Amino acid sequence: MTNESIEILLSDDPVSRKKTVRSLSNTGFLNVWEGAVRSGKTVYALVAFCIYVIRSPETTFLLSGRTLPTIERNCILGEYGILSLIPEAVYGKVGNSTAIRFPVKKGGDIVRKTIYVSGAADVKAFMALRGNTYAGWFADEINMHDKRFVEEAFNRTVKSSDRKHFHTLNPDNPNHWYYKEYLDRYDGMSKEERRELGGYHWWHYTPTDNPSLTPQMIRAMELQYPKGSYLYDRYILGLRCMAEGLIYPQVTDAMFRPFEDMKDTEVRYCAIDFGATHATVMLFGGTFRGNRYDWRIVDEYYDENSDKTTYDHYCGFLDMCKRLGTDPNKITIAIDPAAKVLRQEFLKHGLTVIKAKNDVKPGIEFTRDILYNGTLILCDRCVKLRSQFSTYSWDPKASERGDEKPIKQNDDAVDALRYFGFTFINPLIRTRSMKYGKSTDDTHTSA
Repeated sequence: MTNESIEILLSDDPVSRKKTVRSLSNTGFLNVWEGAVRSGKTVYALVAFCIYVIRSPETTFLLSGRTLPTIERNCILGEYGILSLIPEAVYGKVGNSTAIRFPVKKGGDIVRKTIYVSGAADVKAFMALRGNTYAGWFADEINMHDKRFVEEAFNRTVKSSDRKHFHTLNPDNPNHWYYKEYLDRYDGMSKEERRELGGYHWWHYTPTDNPSLTPQMIRAMELQYPKGSYLYDRYILGLRCMAEGLIYPQVTDAMFRPFEDMKDTEVRYCAIDFGATHATVMLFGGTFRGNRYDWRIVDEYYDENSDKTTYDHYCGFLDMCKRLGTDPNKITIAIDPAAKVLRQEFLKHGLTVIKAKNDVKPGIEFTRDILYNGTLILCDRCVKLRSQFSTYSWDPKASERGDEKPIKQNDDAVDALRYFGFTFINPLIRTRSMKYGKSTDDTHTSA
């Protein structure tokens, strides 16, 4: 990593430039980059972390994120990922673990550095850290980590001679446990206490801090969210605020269109939210003319009869395939992970079935993005889905506790839509590759 490569990342704005230079050069026990989406905070945090790892006398470090694919996308691969920032770095398997390794010259010697990589959202993820020792730790989207993972990761660096932690996050609910138990507490410390801690630095970023964004790009981002809404405050202004009101406030009737020629859509996917005591919903769709950045939901199956058997719903699935002129054996079906009995029914008949990805908050955020930017278009046949958008809201009681959850009422169709988007579309439109040695695999596979 050269001074020239760092210079490219700096904004021309003198205030932003000074802030970024200080964030790279002045690090301590805890260093936090918080702010709006597309503000450059992750890149700056990664540069600071790489400088620390290269200069540190220690050799073993930790890199964590919500899941392994999100870490790869946000921190490892790409133009400003660690593999680009440190050209000698190699990413792959080290024993049973996944890690980044690279050599560093120290005098006349070569020192091998290892950064172990771990997903952190799973409630059992913290168990993989037990017994390990790390010098320092980088956490991407720290507010999406499981709380016990964060506690354990801090414990794993206690013996380090050069103990530093680097965290990034988009603003969250101000009552989130990460604020209450860490940032708010460190904010309230005296200067002397912060010195004893080893240093605490918090940096706030907005899209204007990102030198790669033009004023036109920033303006387009601003128009994406209603001004004055919590979405605008979080994603544009980079402010902490509670989620409130409708979850998809910008979904309108205009987003539901008649599809004159269904043959233009390759109906290869179906997402199902199964209800033993509530409605069962199936959403059918696929890519438009083979374009993986252009998706359609073409029809819905909505059945409120909770007395129906799983075989009845299997027959309903076949009826929908017949209506759409689609071979049921060529459809990949994502079913609610909790609906084991329905999965078994469909598997028994030789259909291709997988567990739907049920990450609620990131799933909602991704689905909102693909709806708002036009990646996903909905057919006007989906009348139940349309009606649920008008009532699907955040739970205010959960928000008061620092959590963000939808109200579990009249949500079967929107849950199925989230399964469809996060299970099928997300893996196809995100670049996923791994670098082993000097080779790169850039293939894209469906879920």
